Amino acid sequence: MFELFTNKSRNKALEIYEGTAFIFPFIHSVLAGIQNGRVFADSQENPNCVFVIHDFGWSQFFGRFEPEFLRAITEFVFIEESFSSIKIRLFCPEDLWSKPFEKYADIAERCQFRIPEQEKSSLNGDIGRIEQIGSHNLLEVNKQFDLYLFSRNWPSKPAFENGSFGVVIRINNEYVSICYSCASANEVHEIDIFTKEKFREKGFGKLAAQAFINEAVRRKKIANWDCFTNNLGSMGLANSLGFQACSHPYKFFTYNRRK
Repeated sequence: MFELFTNKSRNKALEIYEGTAFIFPFIHSVLAGIQNGRVFADSQENPNCVFVIHDFGWSQFFGRFEPEFLRAITEFVFIEESFSSIKIRLFCPEDLWSKPFEKYADIAERCQFRIPEQEKSSLNGDIGRIEQIGSHNLLEVNKQFDLYLFSRNWPSKPAFENGSFGVVIRINNEYVSICYSCASANEVHEIDIFTKEKFREKGFGKLAAQAFINEAVRRKKIANWDCFTNNLGSMGLANSLGFQACSHPYKFFTYNRRK
């Protein structure tokens, strides 16, 4: 097992990744150097199988299956716990890589959704003022939602400003709901939505998501929705916004650090 540090070796891994059936923006962002993480492979010069782990714990195997490589990663994750996040979150659309995680980690099911023909929609702004996230309000937005926008996924404020976009819903001086890009893979942007608890079930999340989709259309970007299939609220909201499954459901493992 080798860790890939150079742009050259990571670019080779990225080429393999872009040829796979399942591409997750968090993983692509690490390989492209947009977000922070570690990349391991069976070879530094000519990687064939790869394991990526985002600093927040998002991870994935891809490439040719190699039992020895899987054993090395299994020891790295479950025995040594040599990762920096508090947990590992593994996207696992291929069963070949799942066996050790089935033993040590909790299993769930997720699915990716996109809008077949993404178009702008009319918005009902009567229930709150819609604002773009930008340099004029970014620090206040981060403070009010306490989402660690510049450290959890995006590694810094400049990285967030360069790679993300989003909207917030404001009532008077309070931001009540946010929808923003938490990762990207070329033109595809991963949606993250959050509404403060006291404002939930009032339509603010849907309004923020609709405004985000409109901004994605304007920027010629694709909104990606990825959620647990047993999260009926999220699944229902995605359906009401016009999202449809663009993949079959896949296994998702969560492993909490013991140390």
